[in-house]
Amino acid sequence: MILANHLVRTFSDGDHQAVQALKLDHFYLSSGENCAVTGPSGSGKSTFLHCLAGILRPTEGTVFVDDLCLSEMKEKEAAVWRASYVGYVFQKPLLLPFLTVMENILLSAELAGRKDSRTEAERFLSAVGLDQYGSKNPVHLSMGEQQRVSFVRAVIREPRLLLADEPTSSLDRDNSAVLMKLMLQYQKQSGCMLICATHDPAVQALFDHQFSMNRRKME
Repeated sequence: MILANHLVRTFSDGDHQAVQALKLDHFYLSSGENCAVTGPSGSGKSTFLHCLAGILRPTEGTVFVDDLCLSEMKEKEAAVWRASYVGYVFQKPLLLPFLTVMENILLSAELAGRKDSRTEAERFLSAVGLDQYGSKNPVHLSMGEQQRVSFVRAVIREPRLLLADEPTSSLDRDNSAVLMKLMLQYQKQSGCMLICATHDPAVQALFDHQFSMNRRKME
């Protein structure tokens, strides 16, 4: 489960003034559930996901994932936990251009402590329709294909928490539908928790729960 209470995250601007990027009273998600985090740009969706992943520590408040309090973890502890527990699909694929598709995926698995993952990586690539793309470099793939690789790179870790930050914002409708179908199928089959930040009503409608950053409540 995920439990966040009284989260505040501030940053300093160029004049050393505190800018509030996130304010959230309460968020809860049970194990095995999925949720769309909604709200316009600037409402704190990405900052919230970063706090849930242990990438950012909240300025105030607490974040619990299962029995662990992320907001009290040291940076190295959070990095080790994140590598083994979290899969992250970013808004842009962020694939390493000097590695092949397969090398990008296997590096993610290795960082999570998972060895001998090539057969599983090949199975995932086949499932997303990219079984012939393992030896290609990302530059030769379309944006939709790169996002599917990004999805495989995230789930090869077998994460208990899968986070996606506006994953369809740079995709057309068809590619968006393909990616979201894959993501939700994986969530149902694996039983992981899935949280997706999105401003797209069509994507929001696919999720069992919605959490509005504007109204700061679950629907």
